[in-house]
Amino acid sequence: LDISFDGKLAVSASADLSVKVWDLENRSESFSLVGHDEAVRAVRLSRDGGIVYSGSADGSLKAWDIHQRWESPTINSHLNDVRALTINPNGTLVVSGSLDSSIRV
Repeated sequence: LDISFDGKLAVSASADLSVKVWDLENRSESFSLVGHDEAVRAVRLSRDGGIVYSGSADGSLKAWDIHQRWESPTINSHLNDVRALTINPNGTLVVSGSLDSSIRV
């Protein structure tokens, strides 16, 4: 779960293989981003709120453009569930953590 810096939207990981995007002002789901092959376990928004990063139970990572609802090619970087995602303060690095006891940059 993550909330944009302006407090207007949130994103959540879902067992239905999607990332949910929420409108916090209207307190409703705006849309879902679908593309993972297994449950989504971690999400993180970019500082400007335009990109959401997601990690899945199959060890894969995706980046999504929220405005155009476009997904980047899948990155298969872990051998097990991705359970943590973070972004450095200037937005140039995304770090993922997995149940396989590894982190990836």
